[in-house]
Amino acid sequence: MFKKAPHFWNEPHATPRIRCLWSALWLVQRIYLFVLRQKKVKSTYHLPIPVLCVGNVTLGGQGKTPTCLALFDLLQQNSRFLRPHFITRGYKGALRGPIRVDTGIHSYKEVGDEALLLANKGPTWKGANRSLSGTQAAQNGASCLILDDGFQNLQLFKDVSLLVIDGSYGFGNGHVFPCGPLREPLNEALLKTSGVVLVGKDTRGVLSTLALHNKDIPLFPASLIPSEGQIKSLSKKPLLAFAGIGVPQKFFSMLRSYNLQVVKTKSFSDHHPYSRADLDFLLNLAEKLEARLVTTHKDLLRIPEVFHQFIPAIDVDLRFEDPKALLDFLHKRLFFPTCGSSHLNKAPL
Repeated sequence: MFKKAPHFWNEPHATPRIRCLWSALWLVQRIYLFVLRQKKVKSTYHLPIPVLCVGNVTLGGQGKTPTCLALFDLLQQNSRFLRPHFITRGYKGALRGPIRVDTGIHSYKEVGDEALLLANKGPTWKGANRSLSGTQAAQNGASCLILDDGFQNLQLFKDVSLLVIDGSYGFGNGHVFPCGPLREPLNEALLKTSGVVLVGKDTRGVLSTLALHNKDIPLFPASLIPSEGQIKSLSKKPLLAFAGIGVPQKFFSMLRSYNLQVVKTKSFSDHHPYSRADLDFLLNLAEKLEARLVTTHKDLLRIPEVFHQFIPAIDVDLRFEDPKALLDFLHKRLFFPTCGSSHLNKAPL
């Protein structure tokens, strides 16, 4: 319905123009919620290994994939016995799977850009059926799973579900799609939430909203930190920044927050497949502006390799404010020492 998130999703009050469309949007919302609530499964599949789900309640980028990558590092660095694997739907990837992602063979067109990002970190399984992907991972040595963007998937049992919330965006206008950015009503999402990862400063009243719902959910603050070396190398240079991610403005704002000279920005739709025409346009515009192109690492995966030498990508890491508190929480909830005896072994759906 929307190629990009409409502005009113981020506004607490609808403009007169939007109010005229509200009746039609509300009707679509009712249909969307009806379909969503019909997605029932006969049973939830329990894997023989623990599952850590990372997801969000809003459409668009909130930091799920960086959170998954940071959790992988956190688990591996603190236990040499753990062998975490990622499982992901591989959004917009043509291969149905389940298949283990190989960055030397697979392209973003086959497995999706997020799957490639995860596979650069650790073993990653892409598949439309998360239960089958999880089974493959368990059979190939995984001792626990990190499920990327599985919050609304009901087929697979999750031992822990972390809700990722961007502090600068929050819950948008608080309405469910298409009236707002919520994938499901917030109160229903919070019932499934084990803990909240709050990314960045809370400028949108996330904590007060959670309090209004009377949800005393463990909170784990985190920040997205770009590579210091890359930021230094781009300082004092005019930049043309572009991005095709959930919320491109977040990337542009981050660059400006480090005092980089962003003279022009260009937004594309999320997961946009860059064509030769797109890149020729960007290169010509950069030449006219006497600026250097810069984008995200996720975008770079969707750009032909021949252009990589002209376009630096900013690497961004997610860092938890109190990693020990999160690690203790995960150990307690995932029952790592006895995970084998605490998970039912049923056939996948």
